[in-house]
Amino acid sequence: MTFPKSLVRAWMKRTNTNQKQLASALDLSETTICFVFQGRRHLSLDAAERLANLSGIPVEKLLTDPDTTRLAKLLGKRTNSHPEKVRDHVRDA
Repeated sequence: MTFPKSLVRAWMKRTNTNQKQLASALDLSETTICFVFQGRRHLSLDAAERLANLSGIPVEKLLTDPDTTRLAKLLGKRTNSHPEKVRDHVRDA
C-alpha cells in the first residue's frame, strides 16, 4: 500500500499548507515528511490520526504499513474532520 500523496497534496494546496507546516502540525521533522512522500517511511498511527483530523482524509488511507493498519482497525480508529482546526493550526504554524 502506498502513501496517498496526491490526496494529501491536494489538501495541502487547498489549505495553502507547505511541507514545513505539515511537519510542524504532525510534530515530525521535514525530513520525515519528505521520506513519507517518497515512500521511504510510514506514518505512525499517531501521526496518521493527526493528519486525518486536520485533513479529513480517512486514517485508513493514510496508513501504509500493514501492521499499523491492522492495529488501527483493531482499535476502531476513525477520523473526525475539523476544517476550522486546519485553518487555525496552519495559520499558527
